[in-house]
Amino acid sequence: MEEVERVAYEKYKIIKKQMKNADNETIAILMAINSLSTQLEREIQVEDMEKELEILRAKQLEQLKVKATAQSDDDEDDA
Repeated sequence: MEEVERVAYEKYKIIKKQMKNADNETIAILMAINSLSTQLEREIQVEDMEKELEILRAKQLEQLKVKATAQSDDDEDDA
């Protein structure tokens, strides 16, 4: 919690420095919007990574199926 507090205060100081006339409510709203924006960006990144992982799993599964089929064919030829 202390880390969250520290980061929030740092963000507050940055906004206050850039917008000297902004009141605390305005700064709080800007910080909330920024946090939501960051969260949304990360959720999109996670979704993209999950899709990529699913594609990689499907490719790996297909390769294993091909390998298993080839192995099965070799075993039948040996018999």
